[in-house]
Amino acid sequence: MKFIIFFNVLTLVLQYSYAQNIDSLLKIADSSQNKKSAEIFMTVSDFYLYSNPDSALFFLDKALTKVNGDDVFLKKLKAGILQKKAIIKNEQGNIDTALIFLKESLKIAEKIKDTSLIIKAKGNIGNSYLNISKYDDAISYYTYVIKLAEKRKNNKISAAVNGAMGNLYLAINDYEKALFYYQKSYEYFKELGSETGIALSNMNMATVYSNMKKYSKATENYKKANAVFIKQKNYLNSAKCKSGLAKIFFKTKDYSNSVRNEKEALKVYKLYDAVMDISYSYNLIADNYIHMKEYYTAILYLDSAFNIQKKGKNLFKVEQITDKLRICYDSLKDYKKAYKYSLLHKAYYDSVFNEKSDKRFSELEVKFETAQKEQQLELYKKMRKY
Repeated sequence: MKFIIFFNVLTLVLQYSYAQNIDSLLKIADSSQNKKSAEIFMTVSDFYLYSNPDSALFFLDKALTKVNGDDVFLKKLKAGILQKKAIIKNEQGNIDTALIFLKESLKIAEKIKDTSLIIKAKGNIGNSYLNISKYDDAISYYTYVIKLAEKRKNNKISAAVNGAMGNLYLAINDYEKALFYYQKSYEYFKELGSETGIALSNMNMATVYSNMKKYSKATENYKKANAVFIKQKNYLNSAKCKSGLAKIFFKTKDYSNSVRNEKEALKVYKLYDAVMDISYSYNLIADNYIHMKEYYTAILYLDSAFNIQKKGKNLFKVEQITDKLRICYDSLKDYKKAYKYSLLHKAYYDSVFNEKSDKRFSELEVKFETAQKEQQLELYKKMRKY
């Protein structure tokens, strides 16, 4: 799964009331001084954040053109703008670019000694690493934020960092600890009166309950979170709640309802160009079709997921997809392709623990075209008979 970035709760306040005033705001921005213009462009970008991420990026880029200079306030604005851009890039699955923006923001924040911006940058860097399963790096950044949160006794920081720790323990399947930290985060957000934070906590707790097979509690929390997101017109997180419900249907073997919910979520992910979420949707839909023995349809979705994931750095996900493709082709008695994906699966499986994966993949492509491969394929087919 892709983890919710809790630290954007500290920086993001959606301004839906500006919906009818965008044009007038932009006119003011064009005629104002740099500081005021940048703030207006940032406000407008917040409005588009969930409805049109590309437009949000466009206005953030316009804001960036207004914050050049040595003034401390302009530098602070620049750091904030870079963090907002990183949040969008992270949602779109472009983790490398997100990390570039976040580290540049961190550098500025450290230079001007803005503790709040440092915390947000380090927290989001930790979450970015978590999204690509670099747990040691994530822990390193989280540890810093945890210590500072305890020192400052700041509820906003505490809410965010407890959510982040919940993400970490969820990633390593320690559900009791994940739930503990998500519940702590929920309590902090409740004290703050943050409706968005409470909804995010509900959604994350629902994911834990789902993994613990407490499906009624999971469903209840997803529905609570979804009601808030729909009210806020936060359709992306609403789609994630749909995906969570789809997983519950899958686990309870209600495959048709699982597919229906996930396809609804997929439509939203495509609108927002949320690449990693699109990939996960393809994967879950394929899982359902595999269980329904509709292997050709499953292959279509797995191929799409494979094409996305192989461009990224989450080799664990690619390894899972190649194994599912092997299962599909094996079930269809297409042993040539089944063998191909069994080799790819082994290569990706090994690469999770081996840094020499690039060389392994190159050798694999060459070997696959040799006569030796054909002999091995025949042996594979014979073995399948026993």
